Amino acid sequence: MPVLTAVYLDLQCKASLRVWRWLTALPGGTADVRPYWQSPGQPRLQPWDAEGLSWSLELLALGECARAQGARVHRNYVGVALHAVHVEKLDVSTPVGLGELASRASLDVSAFTAQRERWRAEVGLHHREAEDDFGVFQTPALVFDDDRAVHVRLADDVRPSGAQQLLDYVADLTRHPLAELRRTA
Repeated sequence: MPVLTAVYLDLQCKASLRVWRWLTALPGGTADVRPYWQSPGQPRLQPWDAEGLSWSLELLALGECARAQGARVHRNYVGVALHAVHVEKLDVSTPVGLGELASRASLDVSAFTAQRERWRAEVGLHHREAEDDFGVFQTPALVFDDDRAVHVRLADDVRPSGAQQLLDYVADLTRHPLAELRRTA
């Protein structure tokens, strides 16, 4: 059975929240969470080509700062950020909102601010890897065995009791030459 090795999320993407909830319900926890920026409201850009500040890119860059503090800190940040943005509707488009989010996730904002360009470059490296190595162009995307990616968009939250079964189904599908599979409403 193929093994889930990574998941690409964009924290501004509501579909990423559902996939995150599903993956955190798994008995073994989540795979490596990597950023993929979808440049909302703009033509497709690489993170390093973005001009000015983009709150969605800043969220991902803050996540890279969290990653540097350890896997547990990073996973906590991802959960806090997705919940704050999509459930609580926290306005993270301002430095005050981003600071509030960092505080909720117990991150040092000064460490982020001091190396903001480094963290944005880290997002860019993951973004490029997603596209070049796995053909990822949208989120959420799950990577199996470090060689196959599949885009998953859930219609609703997954019950914890069905989380492993759904992962097994998706993993099995990656072994077949499917280009797209959709269920109509």
